[in-house]
Amino acid sequence: MEFTEKDGFLIVKIALNDKGELSSTGKTESYATTHGNVSTGIMKGGKPLMVGLNAFTSIPKHLRKPVAVV
Repeated sequence: MEFTEKDGFLIVKIALNDKGELSSTGKTESYATTHGNVSTGIMKGGKPLMVGLNAFTSIPKHLRKPVAVV
């Protein structure tokens, strides 16, 4: 994962998985995530700029598999 700032834009480079990881609810497949908020290493107003990112696809209701509730 890489963060850079150029011409007023935040540029994020994050690896995409070839196969999505099914969410715990079975509603989405995740292809990239920061697993919560992470520091970019970029400072704004004297404070670190944080990012939380999830790249995912929705699974249509008719294709969702039931998820066991524990």
